Amino acid sequence: MIKKLRLPLLVGLLGLCLISLGLDFSSKVDAGQNYYLGAAAADGFIVQGIAFDGLTDYLLRGAGLTGAVDGKAGTLTVWVDPGDAAVGTFLKSATGAAGGIIFSRAVVDIKVKLLGLTAGGGFGFNISSANEITAAGGWYHILASWDLATTTIQMYIDDGSDIAIANNVNSTIDYTQTDWGVGATDIGTNLFAGGIAELWFHTVRFDLSVEANRRFWRTADGKPEDLGSDGSEPGVQPLIYLSSRSGDAAATFVNNKGSGGNFVDQGSIAVAGTSPSD
Repeated sequence: MIKKLRLPLLVGLLGLCLISLGLDFSSKVDAGQNYYLGAAAADGFIVQGIAFDGLTDYLLRGAGLTGAVDGKAGTLTVWVDPGDAAVGTFLKSATGAAGGIIFSRAVVDIKVKLLGLTAGGGFGFNISSANEITAAGGWYHILASWDLATTTIQMYIDDGSDIAIANNVNSTIDYTQTDWGVGATDIGTNLFAGGIAELWFHTVRFDLSVEANRRFWRTADGKPEDLGSDGSEPGVQPLIYLSSRSGDAAATFVNNKGSGGNFVDQGSIAVAGTSPSD
């Protein structure tokens, strides 16, 4: 009697067959923790960093994210080069007295901070990195994921778990705020001076302890992974995917490759002198 082969084994055998034909494929685990076979990133994939001057440069959505719904889970990742700034916002929704997301480098200790609030401003979760991100460090890859239904929260910086503080309660985060800012708050304060690249956000959780999941955004040799034309390489098109590829004009960074709608440059962003692909 022939025994049934398990799916991972079948996928592995299929992958070997494809490789033998000269095709390059990689296997990963998607947001539902399912085995996933996808095309490996194209050789020579190069991203551009986008420079924010800390004075007038920031992006504004001008509305909520199209298709967003409130929820308990989320994943947020970005490459940043903090330059000489001691503070700055990477991504912030229109919180005020209401809920939303605040993702920044803090004023006091220049560590990475991530805060999630419910509708009306109730506490959902907060994360702080153990280590500072400094100008001398160059480009950093920050990757965070959470699911408040299971009180699970993770953050990795440059592929290593990096959390000093992680508090959360089983609550629903307000992702349906009326505006979103990149490189500053939604009202143009707390501006970030430095480089930003490959900003990806969606309301789904990935288990970051699984190395294959981290490889969706960061290659094994520490470079940005090719997420595809719409950012859906991890198995889902995100609400936000801001990406600039080699040769793109800086102004095209506002064109959201995710599903949530484009942003508008409030200053004059430029291509940075360095890139996380360097």
